[in-house]
Amino acid sequence: MRAADVAFVYLVVMVSDTASTLAPQRAGPRPRPSILLIHADDLGYGDLGCYGHPTSETPNIDALAAAGVRFTQFYTASPVCSPSRAGLLTGRFPARVGVYCANDTDACDSPENSTKGGCCSGVWEPGMPGGVPTTERTIASFLKDVGVRTAAVGKWHLGGMAQHAPSFFGFDEYFGCPHGLGACPLASCFCPDEGCSIGGAPTWTGCPIYANDSIITQPLDLLSISARYVAAATDFVERASAAGDPFFLYFASHHVHSPQFAGGDTTNTTARGRFGDSLRELDASVGHLTAVVDRLGLASAVLTIFTSDNGPSLRNEVRGGNAGLLRCGKGTTFEGGSRVPMIVHWPSVTPPNTIARTVMTSLDLLPTLVSIVGGTVPKEWVLDGFEATEVLLTGVGGSPRDGAVVYFPQFAQRSRGINGSGIYAARAGRWKAHWCLQGTLQSGVNNSDVVCRPSLGYTELNVPLVYDIELDPSERYALDPLSQDYSDGLAATTAVANAHAARMGWWPEPLLNAGNWDRYLQPCCNPGCTPFPSCCRCDKGGPDPPPADPCTSPATPDWPLH
Repeated sequence: MRAADVAFVYLVVMVSDTASTLAPQRAGPRPRPSILLIHADDLGYGDLGCYGHPTSETPNIDALAAAGVRFTQFYTASPVCSPSRAGLLTGRFPARVGVYCANDTDACDSPENSTKGGCCSGVWEPGMPGGVPTTERTIASFLKDVGVRTAAVGKWHLGGMAQHAPSFFGFDEYFGCPHGLGACPLASCFCPDEGCSIGGAPTWTGCPIYANDSIITQPLDLLSISARYVAAATDFVERASAAGDPFFLYFASHHVHSPQFAGGDTTNTTARGRFGDSLRELDASVGHLTAVVDRLGLASAVLTIFTSDNGPSLRNEVRGGNAGLLRCGKGTTFEGGSRVPMIVHWPSVTPPNTIARTVMTSLDLLPTLVSIVGGTVPKEWVLDGFEATEVLLTGVGGSPRDGAVVYFPQFAQRSRGINGSGIYAARAGRWKAHWCLQGTLQSGVNNSDVVCRPSLGYTELNVPLVYDIELDPSERYALDPLSQDYSDGLAATTAVANAHAARMGWWPEPLLNAGNWDRYLQPCCNPGCTPFPSCCRCDKGGPDPPPADPCTSPATPDWPLH
């Protein structure tokens, strides 16, 4: 089947689903859905076609938005990967689960230089000890309590697999490379044999693919990894469907984090260059997964959520993503760091082509999804998110959050922020205040906005910056400190920050500085082998082997969907 034919078939499916949303809603409680949570990596607020980018080609993601609810004020728990993912999956602030840095530590120039009490990478790289405590509970573990089958596919990034794998956190199955792809040597990122924009040192082990807790392939092939992820996800959904089990699939793509990559079907296919080709492969993954759900007759029973872990990595300039009208990007506490796209689609439930302007955060997903499937969170289990089912599914109404958001930086530390709370900025409805600023490498050394650059070190402001974030989401026009709006805004945001600080419990020690980097803690399919790391090579078969030539042989018959 030609790609254009597949696209037409999918369009018909989406139109059918949209029409069904116009039918009267069924009386009584909603049925319990399965959940497909698609998590992009470093995708900015302005990167998708449906969020206004003029040259991005994302027809499948745009179709989800057209048939569902598109959020304009959705925030992540952190502006960087590991803490953001910890917040989304646990519903708790990253610092509450230990994902923060030791006091007075600066960014590492390499994971190899990461030492306890020295510098802090801000994320868990291969070879670094520690991870999210296994006492933590996740969306998966709460859903599993009520009979939901669970799986994670793709990037994990919450600690070493030996002691912090997805299986410790409620996932029945896992398939993927658990860390970022830039943390290992890479051969080729685009067909037929184009090198990568970044890659790890040759002294590091190759990127692995795990099936559950065991490495089955090392090093992985970037040109076929997306197709393998989709195949693994498809297999999981098909088995759950055959058994009649509701499922939760956490599909965490590596796209569009640097290095960007794509197989032969999407290389050289977009006007947006290599970033656009990578984004198009992500979009193809989304299209394939939603088409599988429809083929199995599950469309009306699956709640699909698409979002990103943080804002764009502007350090990579045109190959780093786009924050749209928002200021700065990944790593900062300006809006571009943590305000990201979110799209929700559930046929016959979510109204089509709806824009949701209510403030939500990734912390709210756990209590909301657990409520939707009929589960419960014990009262003694402290969450930092709020249940907001009606907002998530209809795009309208209020939330117990009431517009309150606090912003932690990439390198969160207990000793910094307003009153030593770790909080750099806060939002209270229309108002947002910054008490501290810190640029970051992730937002670019050449950024035209100097407050985004890493040259701006940690700075406590004598006069906080206050913005009307509803009138000025770009944070370009700070309010006059002598104005009544400034006084009102500062008072409201200070109250939000203080309230959060009062109930905030930090994990006793900063787990991002849990010990020294050790090359032998890196994933290796042949533990103890020599010469290290070149001996860490294997292909143990397992599910979904790659095609002989991913530039000419698609991994699945109908891959990709454009």
